[in-house]
Amino acid sequence: MKTLKIAVIFLSLFFLFPLFSYSEVIVTTLAGNGRLGYADGQGNKAQFNVPIRLALDKDGNIIVSDIFNNCIRKVTPEGVVSTVAGTKEGGYIDGDVKEAKFGAPHGVGVDSKGNIFVCDLSSSTIRKISFDRKKVSTFAGSGKPGYKDGKGKEAEFSFPHAVAVDKNDNLFIADISNHCIRKITPEGVVTTFAGSREKGFLDGDVKSAKFNMPIDVAVDGDGNVYVVDIGNQRIRKVTAKGEVVTLAGNGKPGCVNGKGEEAQFNGPHGIVVDKKGNVIIAELYNYDIRLISPEGVVSTLCGDGEKGDADGECEKARFNQPGGVTIDREGNVIIADLYNHKIKKIILK
Repeated sequence: MKTLKIAVIFLSLFFLFPLFSYSEVIVTTLAGNGRLGYADGQGNKAQFNVPIRLALDKDGNIIVSDIFNNCIRKVTPEGVVSTVAGTKEGGYIDGDVKEAKFGAPHGVGVDSKGNIFVCDLSSSTIRKISFDRKKVSTFAGSGKPGYKDGKGKEAEFSFPHAVAVDKNDNLFIADISNHCIRKITPEGVVTTFAGSREKGFLDGDVKSAKFNMPIDVAVDGDGNVYVVDIGNQRIRKVTAKGEVVTLAGNGKPGCVNGKGEEAQFNGPHGIVVDKKGNVIIAELYNYDIRLISPEGVVSTLCGDGEKGDADGECEKARFNQPGGVTIDREGNVIIADLYNHKIKKIILK
């Protein structure tokens, strides 16, 4: 009986603590002072209004979709915040970056040339901020919600939520209300990449697979696409061979670490893949950051499961609905902490 108890304790610890080889994990605030607002500036002088999605540009800056300020912001590695495009007044206007308008901008992605792509929720379009940061244009989408493949403005999306860019500058879009993943070539041709458009849960061939409100996407160097399937409380993977599989989660809301379908999530929202093949997830309602190893084992990277705002050691750190996530040039994890109105950095040593 004593041996059994020791084994149970060992297994509990094995799945409780992160399965990665970092000697130290520290959470710091990169930008934002915790107060809802709009202000450019250094570090805690800056203000956001629910920063929701992140991307890394070719110069190492963090691009932020500041959803309720209706604009796209930039945070330098030193924490200096500036506005790239948009005004606080929401709308749908292309043109000069200082006059262009977005309506609840959500997902952001950056291609190899430095162009920024934005999922504009209110117009159901994919907008493009030119690499010289001077002009905003509509890259794809008709301006009304719907479903249609085609080129540029011929295509239709239904409240696209997130964008990932592969090494060939193809865009992958989490088309949340169409329950599928769309693909846009650099020439602007839109096709359906995965999902039957029927809401549900089904693994298998990309054409027959089912998703339930896919809310974020990421892509690795081998062409695999990872999907946060929030309605199914699962993390899915679209392999380069064209098959949809479940990477982790069993569909039940909860906070359980373990391998594959043993694990449980509660409101997975943001996703990124690091160079080692680890998948990092930001969870809204567990208030934490999870990690899925290349072997499919889920562990907790940061957060104690309680809502709050606390920097420091990973086990004591607290977030208030962490959403967007990206990785900087040094391999640190950057988090959009939605309702703390902050951009946080998880330093991995």
